[in-house]
Amino acid sequence: MSVAELLHRTASAAWARAELEGPFGPTYSLAHAIHLAATLAANLVPKGADVALTRFEVSPGDTAAALAHAEKLIRSVAIESLPPGSSRLVAMLDDVTRQVHP
Repeated sequence: MSVAELLHRTASAAWARAELEGPFGPTYSLAHAIHLAATLAANLVPKGADVALTRFEVSPGDTAAALAHAEKLIRSVAIESLPPGSSRLVAMLDDVTRQVHP
């Protein structure tokens, strides 16, 4: 599973919870932020960076664990080896992770 796939599945799980809360619930904003990070990751993260994800079992339904793992994986790759714009993904993941763990 790639970082983008993990984030996409995590966003989908968060969207499902947000539907139950309604459009003004806190999960709605979180789901939106995760979805944006997934979209950015799909366009930026090189295929080789995704290999480490196969060694871990992370449930997309466990939002905190999935976000922490995605952030850890992205930070394990030297920013210089990532495509331009990747620092924005790192910052987005940091912000979203802080939403889950204030």
